[in-house]
Amino acid sequence: MIPTFLVKGTMGLVSGYLFQKNHPLKAVVAGCLIMAGGYYVSETIIYSNLLSPLASIPFNLIQGAVGSVIGYLFTIKFKKIFVDLIGM
Repeated sequence: MIPTFLVKGTMGLVSGYLFQKNHPLKAVVAGCLIMAGGYYVSETIIYSNLLSPLASIPFNLIQGAVGSVIGYLFTIKFKKIFVDLIGM
């Protein structure tokens, strides 16, 4: 639970900063890499083994990619709703 909190918090911090600087692709890539790397480090500590957590890296990258696509689609939709709402 604590490793997930730290990894997701770091993802949000870095991705949010990059999105504010208008670098959405960098934000998405950084988020995916932080998630995969953070979970690898966490699992390495938990299992006291450098090799077995390597098996989860591809699945974590897939999770990050799917989440990024879904997030992108929601962002487009919510931007359109927000722009229509405030009339910009």
